[in-house]
Amino acid sequence: MQNLLLTVRFMELPVMHQPYRRIVKKNGQCDLRYIGETGRRSRFWKDPFNTFLDAPWPLHLLILVSIVVGICLFFAVMWWLIAVYHGDTNLTNNENCNLSCIEECNLTCVGCVHSFSSAFLFSLETQTTIGYGLRVVHDHCTAGIILLLIQSIMGMITHSVLVGCIYAKISRPEKRARTIQFSKYAIIALREGQLCLMYRIGDICCSNGIVGSNVTAKYIKRSTTEEGEIILLHQTKFPVQVDSAGKTPFLTSPLAILVYHTIDEKSPLYNVSREDLSREEFEIVVILEGTFETTGQPFQARRSYLPSEIYWGYNFLPIISLSSSGYGYEI
Repeated sequence: MQNLLLTVRFMELPVMHQPYRRIVKKNGQCDLRYIGETGRRSRFWKDPFNTFLDAPWPLHLLILVSIVVGICLFFAVMWWLIAVYHGDTNLTNNENCNLSCIEECNLTCVGCVHSFSSAFLFSLETQTTIGYGLRVVHDHCTAGIILLLIQSIMGMITHSVLVGCIYAKISRPEKRARTIQFSKYAIIALREGQLCLMYRIGDICCSNGIVGSNVTAKYIKRSTTEEGEIILLHQTKFPVQVDSAGKTPFLTSPLAILVYHTIDEKSPLYNVSREDLSREEFEIVVILEGTFETTGQPFQARRSYLPSEIYWGYNFLPIISLSSSGYGYEI
């Protein structure tokens, strides 16, 4: 009961007004910062693979090199322990490497492994299948044969995982999505006799097209419920379309398209005038989703517009024209 009273009293406290802060940056990233146990450490243990891919390239390469060196050091210690247990380290460097083939096979478990540095070199050669030279496991050393098999399998698995991680980071769809450009500003103007909010989307990459594209938008504004709860990021439906093609435009080439939202009775902007626009606090998040034709990878490109980035009474200049050569179009 006491907790309930505290909750009610807390909800009755006046909330100081703060200016609206955009949730989606101009580069498409969300302006969020995790604190406490929900931060980077907790995220790593819940999803280590994606967290690893999100790491910057220097940290990414440092982790990969550390894994390779760590595995080599671990097996180097194992080879060194086998050499010590078998007595190979009792022989000097010259004696270990200058014995005849029959004497060496009878006396040593691993040829020419007489120190930890030589054990590390043998571990590195085994893991990378470089070639042994003087360092080789003899057939009477059962422990060495088993360890050689284990390290060979671990080496193949490690190299496969490392190559996969590097490829996954290089070929991430977000890299290609950066070629999707949104207009710097949105505009409000008449289109087909109706007041519309419009913005442009274009693909500046000519190497491949986009199939299955889909444009959507969300109207985000601070809202208060009937119970007094303040919702900082209340999302409202904000339908958009491209000409008469709906929200699935034809975008298989680096073509700039004009996306517009009709301001009618169902629009959140219906009661907003030109004078009220500068005083409003909202954010329009625009999204383009699709699949890259070459790689078949899905992607999502985002951008947001604040009231200060919406120009009333302006129009975009045409950027598509017939080619001067009489064939095709120019942008």
